[in-house]
Amino acid sequence: MIYRSKRIGKGGKEFVLYKLRTMSEHGGTPTASTNDPRLTKIGKWLRRWKIDEILTIINLIKGDINIFGCRPDTPEEIDSLDNHIRNIVLTRKPGIISPATIWNYKEDEILADKEDAHAYYCKVIKPIKYQLNKWYTLYKTPWLDLRILLAYICRRFISPKKFNIFPKDFNGL
Repeated sequence: MIYRSKRIGKGGKEFVLYKLRTMSEHGGTPTASTNDPRLTKIGKWLRRWKIDEILTIINLIKGDINIFGCRPDTPEEIDSLDNHIRNIVLTRKPGIISPATIWNYKEDEILADKEDAHAYYCKVIKPIKYQLNKWYTLYKTPWLDLRILLAYICRRFISPKKFNIFPKDFNGL
């Protein structure tokens, strides 16, 4: 089954992001962890291997997103951002891979032991994620994108810490 999610792209333009559905259709918070009861059995497996994201290729082909760029967020998350950060991040087309996606690769595992996953996301993860998105947007170059690709390959297939692309003053979590 296909999950369609409203997202915000360059210049604040709304579009639909496609993914494979991993959760039951019941409501709840927009943040999910590995132990979220709304996840289906197949959904857990799809998320573990990041296969649920395969349909974003449709968005790539349609031109909604690029390979490199900040992940597009929901209208509610974008609206909750500080105007300064929102204005910077929305100057570029969103993408699939960015420093924030590399830093936050295992978000659902980090959130697994949190009593309120969404509150933790909003208070701890989101500010760091958007500082990285701001940094990336301001300093984006083809060389940085190549480094991001190498870091993604290292994180996914070799070791999470082998290739550092983050700003010198970045501490992470």
